[in-house]
Amino acid sequence: KIAIVYASQNIKNQNEVLSTEWKNVSPLFKEFLQGIGWNVDLRTHYFYDGGLDTVKYSNGKSSIFYTDNLYEIMFHVSPLI
Repeated sequence: KIAIVYASQNIKNQNEVLSTEWKNVSPLFKEFLQGIGWNVDLRTHYFYDGGLDTVKYSNGKSSIFYTDNLYEIMFHVSPLI
């Protein structure tokens, strides 16, 4: 698992970084995430979950996932949590 956070120039502290909502991230950040993996619905995702809550969805209902023939990576993306 790999954590990804979003920080813009207006964010002043760690709490603001971790509480950034998806609607407030830049188009370039969204494009970056599309380039590193696939947006998966945690309610129907049955592969590696990286410790994200796939029962009560306390970590959100979607995340970014990547897999190939050697690795499975679940990204913990703070604006999606």
